[in-house]
Amino acid sequence: MTNIAIIVVVYLIIISITAIILTVRDKKAAQSKSRRISEKSLLFVSAIGGSAAMLATMRAIRHKTQHKRFMIGIPAIIILQIAIAVIIFIHPFFLMNPTETGSIPETNVFAVKDGMNSVYLVESESGYILFDAGTNAKNIESVLSENDINADDVRQIFLTHSDSDHAGALSLFPNAEIYINEDEIPLIDGTVKRNLFGGNNISVDIDDIIRVHDGQTLSIDGIEILCIAAPGHTIGSMSYLVGGRYLFTGDAFTYRNGKLGIHPFTMDKPQSRETIEMLIGIVQNSEIIVFTSHYGYFTREDLR
Repeated sequence: MTNIAIIVVVYLIIISITAIILTVRDKKAAQSKSRRISEKSLLFVSAIGGSAAMLATMRAIRHKTQHKRFMIGIPAIIILQIAIAVIIFIHPFFLMNPTETGSIPETNVFAVKDGMNSVYLVESESGYILFDAGTNAKNIESVLSENDINADDVRQIFLTHSDSDHAGALSLFPNAEIYINEDEIPLIDGTVKRNLFGGNNISVDIDDIIRVHDGQTLSIDGIEILCIAAPGHTIGSMSYLVGGRYLFTGDAFTYRNGKLGIHPFTMDKPQSRETIEMLIGIVQNSEIIVFTSHYGYFTREDLR
């Protein structure tokens, strides 16, 4: 869970308890005909996050249930708060611009667009190496079939991390060895929570996953793959430098208008900033092509 998420949850708990206390106190004050809590104060607490708790308490203790200002006003506030929360949540998706399906010019990389993200194939002598597995297995299978690529020919999958939009379609590739940073395992086995609902569930046995570490180099059919730890978005995010030319970064950053930024849904933003600076250092003064999951691809010449 990110620091921001923890702060939000703690805040909502505190403001909800406050709303309950104020509502009960106002009810008792009404019964004893003592000094009341102003309606403006109650509505203010409702507006800043205590709306659901206040409405539930009012209905439970039958307080102000005949007041339209509260019985209509507070539900209206709740609807507005939900709308704002939804907008805040989905806004980042409108800024995403994943790579379209097809061969990347002057490379041996093939991109598969899967909704709001892309996965990438590199052809090897024995089949294909896949970087991230995507979300929608049916969509990916269909796209591969349209391009005369058989999912059974994918021999290796390198996961940049374990979020569902990167590992959700693993079951489509029964013949593939699956690689992931060893530091990401706690998110998969539930030792570390990704969000309020727990860790990341994947569709394969955790014991079947091959664990790699920072600085490790693997050779697959003569293709060298350097594992580069890129924590921040998740605790074990990993980037992969293939043949010294292609850098697959997953969700290490956003990329818009030549600038890199922190991905939305990042667990550790300070760590992410360090990772971004580190990856920029790798790309500078090189001919590396950087492939992102949600924001297309670029080279150092595209950076500002």
